Formats: sequence, structure tokens, C-alpha cells
Amino acid sequence: MALELNDIYEKLRKLKENLFKLSLERRTPERLKEKLNEATIIYNDYSVLLVSIRKQIDNKTISGESLSLVKSHCDKIVELNAQIQEFCSKLHLPVTRSSCEQFGETSNLESKMEFNLKIALSLLPVMNNEELTTRQLIDGIEYYSSTLKTEQCKLSLINFVLKSRLSQQAKLSLKSDYPSIDALLTDMRMILLPKKSAIALQNKLQTSRQDQRSINDYGKELTELFMDLSIAQAEGKTENLKILQPLNENKLLNVLPTDYVIDGSVR
Repeated sequence: MALELNDIYEKLRKLKENLFKLSLERRTPERLKEKLNEATIIYNDYSVLLVSIRKQIDNKTISGESLSLVKSHCDKIVELNAQIQEFCSKLHLPVTRSSCEQFGETSNLESKMEFNLKIALSLLPVMNNEELTTRQLIDGIEYYSSTLKTEQCKLSLINFVLKSRLSQQAKLSLKSDYPSIDALLTDMRMILLPKKSAIALQNKLQTSRQDQRSINDYGKELTELFMDLSIAQAEGKTENLKILQPLNENKLLNVLPTDYVIDGSVR
């Protein structure tokens, strides 16, 4: 992760260096616009990476010194973008609202962001009628929507999912429009995921044993069972899942094998 951020930083640093070296005669609006577009393309790569970074921070995959290093790289990238934008502005190159959003408002680890098509394409898989892919799509929608700054951005996400991420069968099963992310996710869980009995899942959890399996295989099964249990108990409703999932995750921690690896860390 740090290497990818450093690569983006170096690209921006060289671009800024070349930009500042331009002679007065070569600082034409066309040339400056070209350089600003180059910086925007580089920053789009950063935007995609930033979503992945935030997710890893939430999952505690990145912490300690690694997190400090990542934040340091992000701060440097933000500063470089600001310098490039300021330089172009001083030379009377119009900076559009979208350019401001690209360069400033979505650039740190804490801030919310605008809907970004490139991020959505990289984060959300296309359905292929396999349960795993459907679950990945649902999880991706839920996470990406939490990073968006306005309701309009979330409506753009809904439109993107309905138009380009669903299989033909799913399109026929779901509505053609949804007023909110929660409404979309509720229908996706209720209609697109196979229904499982909460009682049957609880019975399976009570009788599950490691036997000859490895710690990781057994831990993975328990994790999946508790996730399925949360979804079954929530009856497809997102607001119920938000309450039940943390409760079941706490129960999961109490039954997982001591040496089971969670998000890169050993229990």
C-alpha cells in the first residue's frame, strides 16, 4: 500500500517540478490545462486506492507504524495537489468545481467523497448469479455508500448498480429505482440471496466441531455461519442487520479458536 502511494506521490512530484519549470512563454492556458488534466488522472488512481485504504483501516488490517506511514504519504499527496491547483489558479487558469473536488475535498482519510465512477467500477463486482459475488456486491455497496458525502452521490451509486452491476435475472427481480441505499440493500438481501433458517444456522453453530480441519478452515466456517445468522435474523432489513451484526460478531470472538487469524492478526 505504501509503495503504491509513494508511486503516486512521485508522479505528482515530477509533474509539479515540470510545471514549475515552464517558461513564461510556455505557460499557455492550453499547456496548463494539459498538466492539470494529467494531475487529475494521477489523482483518480489515488481516489481508488483511498477507498481501499479506508476499508483496511476500518477492518484494522492497517495499524501502528504502517498506518502512520500511509497517512504521511496521503498528506504529501494532498499537499502536492493543492500546490498544483494553486499554481494554475494564480496563472488565471479556471479551476472548475469538479477539479476542486478532485484535488481537495476527497483527499484525506477522514473526509467524505463524491461519487467516482472509477472507484465504483473497481470496488463493485458484476453479478454472475453466484452467491459469493452477490455478497461481495452487497458488502461493496454498503461500504462505498458510507464514504459518500451527499444523498445525491448515493442516488448516483444506486443508479450505477441498477444499470451496470446486476445480472439480467437480478434486474427482473429488483425494482427499476430505489429511494435509498438501505431500501436497495434490503431487497438485494431478501430477493437475491438464498434464504437460510436462523434456527438451522444456530443448530449448526452449536454442533460445529473442528475435528481434523485446520484452525483457519474451522474459523472461516464459524465466521461465515455467524454472518449468515445475522442476515437470517435481520430478515433482509438493513437497520436490523446493523444492530445484529455487532452482537453476533462479539459471540463469534468468544467461540473462535485462539490462534485463528482475523484480518491479518492472530486472536
